[in-house]
Formats: sequence, structure tokens, C-alpha cells
Amino acid sequence: MGQKVDVLSYEQVTSLIGSIADAVKAHVVSFPKGEDGNSLPIVIYAPIRGGLVPGVVLSHMLDTQNLRCVNMSGWKISASPMSHIPILIDDILDTGKTITTCLDRFRMDRPHWKSPVLVSALICKERVAKAITELNLPWPVILVPGKIVPSNHPWVVFPWEKQP
Repeated sequence: MGQKVDVLSYEQVTSLIGSIADAVKAHVVSFPKGEDGNSLPIVIYAPIRGGLVPGVVLSHMLDTQNLRCVNMSGWKISASPMSHIPILIDDILDTGKTITTCLDRFRMDRPHWKSPVLVSALICKERVAKAITELNLPWPVILVPGKIVPSNHPWVVFPWEKQP
């Protein structure tokens, strides 16, 4: 008998990203405005592989072309506007290692950053959701999950992945 898996469809993924987009829009209204009084640009950071598909779909839903692919072996965010609304998105927060690494690199690249950073994933395990919001960072982290699942949730297979 094989391991139990949770196979998601593209429709389920699109619905989860739609929920994330709605939550992001609700949060963005409370963010500081730019010097011109308008909202700051949204920049989406998507780790290569897991975050790419959700990042592209989210960029369409938020009507932004500011999408940055994050290569986990080394990256800089210097190409992004100095004042912006950062969103880190991945497919799943399972151990939290990828997003924690992204947040740490963001902190190193922007040591004087003070505004909140939105962290998102289609699926977020409970234990990681709690850990992400308790990180000791110089700015607030706002968790915007598509769905929070128990920590013992079965392995998740996304529609763009090979099934085990």
C-alpha cells in the first residue's frame, strides 16, 4: 500500500490563488503609500520550481508584471524598486525552509527595510504557519495562505508535478 497523497487540480489551485489575491488586495490598502499618494508597486518573489506557477497566476490576478524568480542558490533583490510591496509565494510551506531562506536573504539585501512582507503559499502546514509569524525579523511578516492544513496532512501533488 502506497503513501496517501492529496492530488490537487488546476481548478483547486486557481481557487486557492484567487483567495490569496483577495487577501493581498485587502492587506495592500493598509500599506504606506508612495510619495505620489498612490499604492506602492507589488513585487512577487517566486522560488524556482514550486513558486513559479503560483507566482505567474497571482501576477495576472493582481495585474502586475513585477514577478521575480528566486534561485535558491543565490539571489539579490536589487532589481526591484526600493519602495514596493513584497510578496513571497511558494506552492507549499511544508518545512518552511525555502521561505525562511527567502526572508533571510531579503533581510540581508534590504537591511533598512521596515514595511511588512507578505508570505504566501497555496498550502501551509499549521506548524509552519505558526513558526513563520514568530520569526525574529526587523519587519512584520503577514501570512497569506491559500489553505492551512494540519501538520500531518498527506503529501500534496500539484497538477504540474509527477505523481509518486
